[in-house]
Amino acid sequence: MATFSGGSQKVRIPEFHLQTIEDYYVYYVKIVGVSEELFWNADFGFLNRVVENINAVERWKTYIQEKMVE
Repeated sequence: MATFSGGSQKVRIPEFHLQTIEDYYVYYVKIVGVSEELFWNADFGFLNRVVENINAVERWKTYIQEKMVE
């Protein structure tokens, strides 16, 4: 499990493994926000890079917001 701390609180995020196409669809389209068109038509390697980039931007936004609060 990954542990993130923000201030005095710690949040444990469970690790999960994507096994079926339904798992990938829910994670990529519903959770991350990738368009359905991209999900169904893009190469899997490209799709993974898009998701990595989206996650990196979200982590950066969170970091900036935390620094602005300090």
